[in-house]
Amino acid sequence: MEFTEVKCPKCGASMMVNSQLKRCTCNSCGMDIVLGGEVSNAPTATDLYEQERARLQAQKDFQDEQDRIERQKRRERQEEIDRREHQRLLDEVELPAPYGTFYDYKKYLISGGIVMLIGLLGRSVLLFVIGFLVLAAPSAYTAYKRNKNYRHVMEDPDKYREWKVQKLYDRWDEEDRAAEEEERYGRDGNGLRCPRCGSHNTTSQVFQENLGSSSWQNTSYKFKEKGHGCLWWLLIGWWWWIVDLMLWIFAFIPRLIIKLFASGWKRKKYVGSSSTRGGTVNKIGYRTMHTCHNCGNTWET
Repeated sequence: MEFTEVKCPKCGASMMVNSQLKRCTCNSCGMDIVLGGEVSNAPTATDLYEQERARLQAQKDFQDEQDRIERQKRRERQEEIDRREHQRLLDEVELPAPYGTFYDYKKYLISGGIVMLIGLLGRSVLLFVIGFLVLAAPSAYTAYKRNKNYRHVMEDPDKYREWKVQKLYDRWDEEDRAAEEEERYGRDGNGLRCPRCGSHNTTSQVFQENLGSSSWQNTSYKFKEKGHGCLWWLLIGWWWWIVDLMLWIFAFIPRLIIKLFASGWKRKKYVGSSSTRGGTVNKIGYRTMHTCHNCGNTWET
């Protein structure tokens, strides 16, 4: 068996093949080579597979790029629409008029001044207070307050418009959430949707459970030192405080010693009372069971 060296005309790779073969395949690029004849340029199955895969990948990439461009255009168009709608809402916001000036409230100020003048001339404090507190002061304060708010708005009218439009957006969001809740829970019945069949034909029932009980007890004591009785005050007490006062004046030190040390030798008596309160607390739990009358499903919340 003789071997000959063959060089691939496509990739230039060299290989040793049997000289008796009429046809071989390149190990590097897979091209069919005809030995002793013309080289076949027909693509192999591998080439066809790679070409088809490359074509499909290029088609997929092209379609993805087109979809991305289309999404970008739609997003830009939606942003432009939102921007124009937002600008339209901003233009529709009306700034507050310069109301609340002192000129607008002149009739109240004049009326209050007249009543106050009548009160001064007639020496009537009541009329003066009524004219000041009821007519003059409230109108002047209201005019000052509203003018202050107006000046605050006119310092940055764009911020005021943005605030009004944001309040409108919040109201719309609240309406959308209410519509979603209505779609989810329904309008009638208890507003529950069956998780199995989605029906609103459901009923709810609350069950009470006893989770145990606990007892408590509280005892309070009130004591005070027992004083002298009525008989002691009738016989001794009415003159003893005079003697005790004289002892504090003329014999201060002996009386102080007796007060400090002799009081510990005396046995004190106390009177008082005690009260006890107690009770039992029952722990109650609740379970809510829902039943669907359409499919018979029951669930707990």
